[in-house]
Amino acid sequence: MKTVVYLICFISLVACNSNKSSNSTSNNIDDSEELVPLEKVEAQTEEAEEITEPNVVAEPISEESNSSVYGKWSIVSIKQSGKTVELPYKDWDMQLTFEEENENVSIKSPCNSGSCAYVLNNDKITIQSNCGFTEMYCEEEQKNKWEKKLVEVLSNQTDVESIEKNTLRLKGPEYSIELRRI
Repeated sequence: MKTVVYLICFISLVACNSNKSSNSTSNNIDDSEELVPLEKVEAQTEEAEEITEPNVVAEPISEESNSSVYGKWSIVSIKQSGKTVELPYKDWDMQLTFEEENENVSIKSPCNSGSCAYVLNNDKITIQSNCGFTEMYCEEEQKNKWEKKLVEVLSNQTDVESIEKNTLRLKGPEYSIELRRI
C-alpha cells in the first residue's frame, strides 16, 4: 500500500512540474510580437469559405461516350470492293480491342485469340500483318481460314473512315470493316 501511495505522489509531482514548465514556456513569449485574437482568425476563415465556391466533382467520361478507336469492338460487317461479305463467323462474335498504351489490337476469333501491332495517325491506321495467335486445335477448318482472312482484312485497312459513339468504320483499298462498341 505504501508503494502505491508513493507512486501516486511521484506521478502527481511529475505532472505538476510538467505543467509549471509548460506555463513558464508560454510566459516567455516576447511582448513585442503581435498576437492575433482567436475570434479574428475564425472570422477570416468563415469569410474565406463564403467566397470560395463548393468543390465540383466532374463526372468521368465513360468509354462509350469517347469517340476514339480505343476500346472493345465487335465486327458487324466486312465489305470487299463495296459488296458485303457473308460472315460465317457472325455467330462466333469476333472482337477487336484497340489498346491505347501498347498500340496493340487484340483479336478474339472463333477458335484462337491473337494480337497485332498498329499505328494510328489522325485518320490513318496501319495494322501489321504479322499477328501472333494462339494455336489451339479447331474442329472446324473454316474457323482457321477466317482467322487468316481476318488478318488479311485488318492489314488492308488504311483509313479511319468514321468514329461515332458506338460505331467505327475502317476502310482500305479492297476491304472495309464496320465495328460496334461493346
